[in-house]
Amino acid sequence: MTKYKRPSKKYPDSWNRLRHVIFERDHYICQMCGKKLDRSSPSRVPVCHHIKPLGIGGSNSFNNLVTVCPRCHEIIHYKYLQKKNDRK
Repeated sequence: MTKYKRPSKKYPDSWNRLRHVIFERDHYICQMCGKKLDRSSPSRVPVCHHIKPLGIGGSNSFNNLVTVCPRCHEIIHYKYLQKKNDRK
């Protein structure tokens, strides 16, 4: 099994453990669509999402992290980028 690497230095060294705590808190269920998540296929692998992005002052605190599926994660980021571009 490959060791999980944190995405960037903005994430704590304990990121892998923290994201699993969030997955357990959310019962491995996508908080947007309600899909039960596991590692049986790429579309079911849980993603730990920052509600308020780190880049705009969000944190790695429990109340800013949520479990989502890969599809919903893409939708969230697409909508965020769309809003950001609309403001320009």
